[in-house]
Amino acid sequence: MTAESWASAAILWADDDHLRTRRFAEELAAHGIRVFEARTAADAIALMQKPPAPILLAVIDVVIPAGATTLVRSSGDLRTGLMLAHWIRVNHPGVRLVGYSLEDSADVREWFATYGVPFFSKRITHYGIVEKIRRLTETVEGRLAPRIFIVHGHDEAAKYELKNFLQNSLKIGEPVVLQERSSGGRTVIEKFEQEAAVADVVFILFTPDETVKSHRDEATRMRARPNVLFEAGYFYGRLHRTSGKVIFLVKGDVELPSDVSGIVYIDISLGIQKAGEEIRRELAEWLK
Repeated sequence: MTAESWASAAILWADDDHLRTRRFAEELAAHGIRVFEARTAADAIALMQKPPAPILLAVIDVVIPAGATTLVRSSGDLRTGLMLAHWIRVNHPGVRLVGYSLEDSADVREWFATYGVPFFSKRITHYGIVEKIRRLTETVEGRLAPRIFIVHGHDEAAKYELKNFLQNSLKIGEPVVLQERSSGGRTVIEKFEQEAAVADVVFILFTPDETVKSHRDEATRMRARPNVLFEAGYFYGRLHRTSGKVIFLVKGDVELPSDVSGIVYIDISLGIQKAGEEIRRELAEWLK
């Protein structure tokens, strides 16, 4: 798809809940995003085969009628949406997929996670799914733009150096730094949850912000701020290591929690620019 055609791209929304879909379509239209609705798998396939405009992304409900198609068959438990998603992956690999359903059992989540496809329960906040879809259709210089979230502690220099590198050197869009976002009447945890819900890539800045002393051996160690540890755990739980990326950036002699000490990380002790190639490799799929 050329850079010129991105402006006219649209999304496919396959869901037999017409009222819910219509509401989302109206809100996304306010952001300049066209939504083509499909109430059955057959409708979705027809739109994919002859789209009125280039389709950038497809939102798939798990439980959806098959309709008059032989290209996907309805499974015994009516999870036709999974077969529709598989058909799109095989026949239209350039289209991004998002799972969105009330059917959010462990095996359904595992199916989407296996293919690296984000999945959201219909219990997610209305704001959360609209913002996620909107962000997934954003582009930077003709490329899909990931929604990047920066988790940080007291090291302001590292935070701003990372933000500048991502935004100005890699030109991959403006990362989210929570304290820079307006609250809009939200509590801190509401603000965090809603901004976190739409993240594709999360950078965790593990910087030596606090000195702690062990009761066991009396040793003194440097650790990241407690909020950094909390948010790192939150994102690993939400992204499941497959529907997004969590990237650890470690500065200096800072102690890592034992649960994550085996995870590969990027050393930024000499600065973000020095670690630039490693960061670039982690974001390769968005820099094509």
